[in-house]
Amino acid sequence: MASESGTSSEPAATQFRLSLASGAEVHHLALELMTKQQSLLTSQEECADLKSLLATERELTNNQDASVTSLQEQLRALLSTNEALQAKVSAQSLELQKAAQVPAPVKAPVDTPVEAPVKTVATRPAKYDEVRPDNHHTALLKRQLKRARRHRRTLIAGNAKCHEQLSAQESAIEEAGMALAAQLEAVSQLTARNEAQLRSLAAMEMENNERDAEVADFEKQHDAFVADLKRRLSDQTAVVENLWSQAREKDATIAELQGKLNSQGSGSQKPDHASKDRDMDCELMVVESMYDALIAEKDQEIKDLADEKESLRKRLEQRAKEFDLQRAEFLKQANTIEKLRRRLRPREGQQQPSREGQSSREGQPSRDQPESSRATRSSRPSRPSRASRDAPLRQRSNGEDQRER
Repeated sequence: MASESGTSSEPAATQFRLSLASGAEVHHLALELMTKQQSLLTSQEECADLKSLLATERELTNNQDASVTSLQEQLRALLSTNEALQAKVSAQSLELQKAAQVPAPVKAPVDTPVEAPVKTVATRPAKYDEVRPDNHHTALLKRQLKRARRHRRTLIAGNAKCHEQLSAQESAIEEAGMALAAQLEAVSQLTARNEAQLRSLAAMEMENNERDAEVADFEKQHDAFVADLKRRLSDQTAVVENLWSQAREKDATIAELQGKLNSQGSGSQKPDHASKDRDMDCELMVVESMYDALIAEKDQEIKDLADEKESLRKRLEQRAKEFDLQRAEFLKQANTIEKLRRRLRPREGQQQPSREGQSSREGQPSRDQPESSRATRSSRPSRPSRASRDAPLRQRSNGEDQRER
């Protein structure tokens, strides 16, 4: 019977060692998961910082584009005004040239009769009156031409300055574009690394789910093993009670035979019955020795069964304690993974609107972050411990031991 219990407990021991090894491996995987999630958080923070810098760079680029467009509009307006002034100046110069080429009107001499000299008052000649308006108009046109030339020089200087500012703005825009391209490349690298870490996290969660399935299978095997041990213990208890009842029956038969022997010994008065009494005494002694040997053998069997029952009870308690410790460790690891997952969820929710705003500013469709294929495990209700469930069985075994004593 002890050999059968040893052979049946060997697969349970191997299963327990495998469960301990799987628990250590799960602990190692949980630590690796925590480190990867920490690096994932840091990379997400760096990505958020780079995105904020990218937004500021885009705002600066938009402002620079607006200023460049305004400067270009001013330059076009100045060029149009310059062309209009140049056309006006050229028209005025043509008018001046035409006015200079027109000869003054010459009057033919008129024969007047010679009269006696008459004392007259000095008057202006008519030629002066005719030439004076032309000279005034020429001076006015010259002043306008000088003013137009000065304005043209100022426009040319402003145009050169606008060209310099425009070239400086273009160089700054090119530098900002190069910096923006570098930042976009860094953001793409961080996004790829983030996706790789999310894939590894999903793989680790799948492994954790497989470990949970193995733990559930081990719990079922443990429950079956405990039920088998309880059944064997009840069978052994029934066998012990049967042996005790047989021993009590043998004691009763021995007492009955002893009473018959005493009654026969007291009633025999004849001397010829002495030999028969001696023979009966010898037979009775032989029967008593046989019953004593049988009782000693049964007592030894009962003692062996009690020892085996005690050892099985101790092994059952030890297995229950180890299983409770292992279950507590698995629950602790599951709680740590759930806490890390809850810490990751608000960060992903904060990054989603910023990513959509960025894609809308760029005019490109927003690319959602790939959802991890992780399945959220509901926390399983804690079952009562093995010690509390096995308390009635222990009380029953203790009561049976006391009755046997």
